[in-house]
Amino acid sequence: MAVAGIDIGSSGCKIIVYDENGQDIFKVHQNYAGKRYQEQEEIDANDIWSSVRKSIIIAAQKIGNIEAITVTSFGESFVLLDEMDQVLFPVLMYTDIRGSEQATQMMKDFDFKKVAAVTGAKIHYMFSLPKLMWIKQYHPDIFRRTAHICLIQDYIVYMLTGTLQIDYSIAARTLAFDIKEKRWDQELLKYSGISEKLLSRPVPSGTTAGRIKSELSEQWGISDNIIIVTGCHDQVAAAVGCGIFADGSAVDGAGTVECITPVIEGFPASDILSEGGIAIVPYIIPNKYVCYAFSFAGGSLIKWYKDNFAKYEIILAEKKQTDSYSLLEEDIEAVPGNILVVPHFNGAATPYMDGGAKGAIIGLSLSHTAKDIYKSLMEGVAYEMLGNIIFLEKAGIKLNYLHSTGGGAKSALWMQIKANMLNKELISVQGDEAGTVGSAMLAAVALGQYKNIEDAAKKFVHMAHKYKARKDYTKQYAEQYEKYKKLYNLLKTVR
Repeated sequence: MAVAGIDIGSSGCKIIVYDENGQDIFKVHQNYAGKRYQEQEEIDANDIWSSVRKSIIIAAQKIGNIEAITVTSFGESFVLLDEMDQVLFPVLMYTDIRGSEQATQMMKDFDFKKVAAVTGAKIHYMFSLPKLMWIKQYHPDIFRRTAHICLIQDYIVYMLTGTLQIDYSIAARTLAFDIKEKRWDQELLKYSGISEKLLSRPVPSGTTAGRIKSELSEQWGISDNIIIVTGCHDQVAAAVGCGIFADGSAVDGAGTVECITPVIEGFPASDILSEGGIAIVPYIIPNKYVCYAFSFAGGSLIKWYKDNFAKYEIILAEKKQTDSYSLLEEDIEAVPGNILVVPHFNGAATPYMDGGAKGAIIGLSLSHTAKDIYKSLMEGVAYEMLGNIIFLEKAGIKLNYLHSTGGGAKSALWMQIKANMLNKELISVQGDEAGTVGSAMLAAVALGQYKNIEDAAKKFVHMAHKYKARKDYTKQYAEQYEKYKKLYNLLKTVR
């Protein structure tokens, strides 16, 4: 028995195949390139489909007994298809400003708290609905020819099976989905002029879509018995793959972006969360939700330092056949520093949602070393997440512990800094592909190999290391945070 998770990202897709013991036995990755035009960013949906197709062929031909594949993807972006299933328009990325004027008008026409209470999200051009309204206004001929509006997940599932269904967590990234009633919101659809008939049927995460089309399996030379499962939003998949199911638990996704994803029993305080741009999404377990508190700068900030200021360590790492990051961390202790870094090097995410925010390094002296600065970047990201946790607590969301995944979870130094600053126990999860682990778990449950997702986690999810807070350091960081939290508003005055 083998199951697979496919994770479709903004620059590539990957499939990882797992055996009956939850061990990965094969992986394949395919890249695709987007296009940027100043503040516009898009991808060709045909490139995404081609990469998925190639990945499935390689994996299924290599591992002949794949029984099910779960499809997980990023959210917001959508594909317009005509009656012949041909792509009509490029896929607009969430960073693309097209739809901003429509989002601004929505803010005038709706009570944002009411929209947040229904959709779980703050009105913003990153979501599907304003961008669809933009296409409808400026490309009416394209919109008239549209037979199906799919997000990336349901587009791939549809191409593989012919079934049009979308899971609740991906639907929640449209700004047109009622996350409590689990249905498309008629008021928002009527306002935007979009017919529900164009949209896929909402279903719970982990719902079987059907077997792969026989014509595809014949063309590709693979089994026609592979079952395709509708997965979830990529952040939700990471939570599943980290074994996070209980109220008060959370994932610390330490990737390019740093994202804390807590699990919440019942519907949280949407009015407070929406003020900070923190979106609420249905979880895979009934009556549970997750929300996303994040910083645009996570691992990207550490990579920025390495690429620009660590040429020596990069060369040395090649000679020693080791990791340059481990060389950068040598001899650094996880004790509080006295440099403050505001990590808004790519704008500020939650709870500010300020794309114009700028980063800063404050408190330097001639006594500081390169390693002091390197550690301060890690601390800056942690300070940002401390602010997010404090904001979550104002909304009644309390975190007891965090499971960490992603490249940043491999750094014992950074993990200990976070534990000390956040005053939480952090537990790193084995491997750095929690999203595909979670997707594969959904596939195994859909096949009936496990009675539920918690049962599957016993086989698939394995913990690596625990990091506990040092209370004396927590106190020092709390004092430093009182200075840190003043810096955002101060920096706004010198843009």
